[in-house]
Amino acid sequence: GPFSTADTLPITVVAAYFGGWKDPPEAGVTWYQPSPWGYPPGIVMGDYPERFPMYGAVDEDNQAVIDGQMIQAANAGVGVFAVNWYRDDFLSYAANRIAASTVAPGLKWCLQWSNHYSAEQTYAFAKPFYFEGVRRAALRMNGSRYWMKEGKPVFIMFSPGHLDDVIRTALGQNSGYTPSLSERNAIIADTRNVIGNVLAGVTTGGISGSVVSPSTNPGPYLVMMTYDDGWSQVTGIDALTLYNVRFGTLSGVSRYAHSFAEMDLIARNFWRQGEDLGKRRNKKVWPTITSGWDRRPWGGSTDALSDNCQPAAFEFNAHCLAARKFAQRDVTDKTVFLYAWNELGEGGWIQPTPAIGTTRLDVMAKIGK
Repeated sequence: GPFSTADTLPITVVAAYFGGWKDPPEAGVTWYQPSPWGYPPGIVMGDYPERFPMYGAVDEDNQAVIDGQMIQAANAGVGVFAVNWYRDDFLSYAANRIAASTVAPGLKWCLQWSNHYSAEQTYAFAKPFYFEGVRRAALRMNGSRYWMKEGKPVFIMFSPGHLDDVIRTALGQNSGYTPSLSERNAIIADTRNVIGNVLAGVTTGGISGSVVSPSTNPGPYLVMMTYDDGWSQVTGIDALTLYNVRFGTLSGVSRYAHSFAEMDLIARNFWRQGEDLGKRRNKKVWPTITSGWDRRPWGGSTDALSDNCQPAAFEFNAHCLAARKFAQRDVTDKTVFLYAWNELGEGGWIQPTPAIGTTRLDVMAKIGK
């Protein structure tokens, strides 16, 4: 139906930014060799030139390229780039370049820690490794470009599962153990203290092995990417969101979406679920907008039928306008999370490419501020 004035207020669009387009990649990023745009094993962007950015297959570790994207995003109403960040182990150039940019000063950025470590990386579940990652993140939370909410730097964490693994490892428990609310509260308190200490000028983060000293600084505005009810109760988490919305219940069956229309339906169900969760647990919840899914360049999805979720222009338009309307509710803090600015390999992007031109940016300009 038609929007009332109250439904059409601008919202803050927080767009995931994937820094995977450095050419050539760093030596440690073996799965991208010799170029993210070519034909390395398992990653064949070279077969999908219609997804290349309009400026072509170039090295994005270039200030002019980053600046160009920032101007495009800001003009289209994107408010924040949430930079997928990997603990400074690799793909850190986007955080460096965006933080250093002097264009489009209204466009902010924040870290989205991609802390989804595999079971083989047992060292990643030790508290010192975890705390060091948090400390490295805190060292980047400065400058006029970094996004602040309620006077605190925003920090988005991808995987609460990783935190559960850190708790299990510290307790000598196996993967079947579900950490208690008090154990989860404790690791979030430590996380806030590490960041608070760094923000207060203690560059070590106050870390001593597996122990962290308390901080008088309040630390970050902490966003966790989960709708898990147990995690939603944890003290010290300010907001909840989801990175992507592909899996849900369709006609009574739990499965991946097989079309954008199904992705849209799953997303809307999550919006309502998130609102209920946020009200119940007194958390802000940012609804997720999706721009599609088709992972064939990255080797394809387990469910091949899910690689069929690219939106037609009218579908993306309707999806985004519905999200804007939903995001007027208090629980959302008038903020949405967008998957994604440039996840070209997974098939979720709004950045101009030959396949879509500027059509998705034109939609963003209707809803963002």
